[in-house]
Amino acid sequence: MAIFILILTLILAIVAVIFAIQNPVIVTATFFTLSMKGSLALFVLIGIGVGILIGVLIMLPSVLKGAIKVSQHRKQISGLEKTLNAQKAKAVEAVEPEPEEVSKEQ
Repeated sequence: MAIFILILTLILAIVAVIFAIQNPVIVTATFFTLSMKGSLALFVLIGIGVGILIGVLIMLPSVLKGAIKVSQHRKQISGLEKTLNAQKAKAVEAVEPEPEEVSKEQ
């Protein structure tokens, strides 16, 4: 899945560069009272960048929540593995007689 996203991002970047090369037109962008002149490609690239930033910010809480859960699960697995090893050691001790007991019986 990560390779698919990487390829898709690369294609988007190539398309954006081709667009920027083919559209050197100067335009005026107005946002409320702010007016700026610049390349059409620059404004489109800024729009794409802002969109990507918003997408990352929207995804961030769920990614962090998932990372925290993974960390908690790893700690829980580690604790359970320690408990399992201790139980296995107790089971081995219960099954195998100690050497001193064997020599006393003979």
